[in-house]
Amino acid sequence: MIMQANNWKAKRRITIVLIVLTVVACWIACGAGQSRAFAFSAAGITLDATVSVGELLLPDYDTASGQKVFDGKQFWALIDALASDTEDMRKIADLSAKDAQAIRTANGGKDVVVTIDNKQWMVTDLRKADNGHVIATMWLATSTEKSQWSRWSADTPTAAYPANMYSTSYIRAAALNSGGCGYVAANGDGTLTEIAQSAEHQYAKFTMDAVADGGRNLSLTQFIVQPQHVAYQGTETIRAYDSNQKTAPNEAWGTPDLESYYNANFNYGGKSHYAEWKEDYLWLPSVAETGYNGLAGQWNVSNAQRGNDAITWLRTGDYSSADHVYCLNTNGSNYSSNTISTSSYAVRPAFHLDLTQAAEATTQPIFVPTLGANASDKSKVYTGADQTFALQDYDATQMSVTVGGVDPSGVAIDAADVSFDPATKQFTAKYA
Repeated sequence: MIMQANNWKAKRRITIVLIVLTVVACWIACGAGQSRAFAFSAAGITLDATVSVGELLLPDYDTASGQKVFDGKQFWALIDALASDTEDMRKIADLSAKDAQAIRTANGGKDVVVTIDNKQWMVTDLRKADNGHVIATMWLATSTEKSQWSRWSADTPTAAYPANMYSTSYIRAAALNSGGCGYVAANGDGTLTEIAQSAEHQYAKFTMDAVADGGRNLSLTQFIVQPQHVAYQGTETIRAYDSNQKTAPNEAWGTPDLESYYNANFNYGGKSHYAEWKEDYLWLPSVAETGYNGLAGQWNVSNAQRGNDAITWLRTGDYSSADHVYCLNTNGSNYSSNTISTSSYAVRPAFHLDLTQAAEATTQPIFVPTLGANASDKSKVYTGADQTFALQDYDATQMSVTVGGVDPSGVAIDAADVSFDPATKQFTAKYA
């Protein structure tokens, strides 16, 4: 940190350099918690196109014990990436809402990716949930895991459970480990086929409240906010971005804005279990959220973020064919409507990470000390009189401080004129 000082009586400028030597590297300032070389897929984001944050989970975490779950180094690197230049990253509650484009802008045009449970997730949205907690929406960056959306298909929108109704789909019950109400196994079935959740499923930690492992609970659900607590998901519609579109099934769990159906048969809102997916921790995105080339959608993601080595299933049903569902093409530039039973495509779920809640279960970070209340306060103007400044975020157990100074010509300032008192956390500059 540098203090620029004006010695008005001597008519010369003095620069005092404050050197902070930490036991642990000052990763927040240096960006050591982030990597900037990661590729989503051959068809998607290329090298050097992302800010990549390392594994968020501690290796031996236990959510049942009240111990820490998240690695402070990585967690605060993530928060740093989500804060704009004018925002104090230490104040999560004050972070402004941002879509994917705003997040890119805050990171020099780079998308933000974070590793959670050895999986890479893109941050597509930052906002507050209904309870005021700050949430970051995570979308799986790339996937080669494929599934059918439904085990059968028929264009029967008047059925009790149409083939392309998301809450009763096979992909939700099986591929996403939702359990829930089960799935409709055949056309005309009035009873759903249940699939029990499995603790061995790759998404068990994201979908089950109890995932036992040697006496530990590995569940992450207490840090995930369900769609029912996120206002836009109750009313979202592709028509908000393209008025020429018709209202499609499965986008909003409630009543969608700007309703205009192909015909009344495709309004599934009154069908049993239709809105049940709002209680899921993990879910497939909609076309209203992902958008497509030339249409921002809710998240305003790029073609690169939408892209994947395989076609990607979405949640949105076709507005006029009950045996079709929308999916994203491999380069992310567009979407298409495909038959749900004859096709197996990539499964890329999303979830809302509760940053407010997660911060309480994060190991203590090492913040670079500053000369004021804000992270940006790294310099002070020297008035020529004796001055004392408090050093913020100083932790004597984690760091030591060495103070020195030079004038503009490189001549060292007398050591007696600059000092730091660890007991009071005070930095003093005397008039010379």
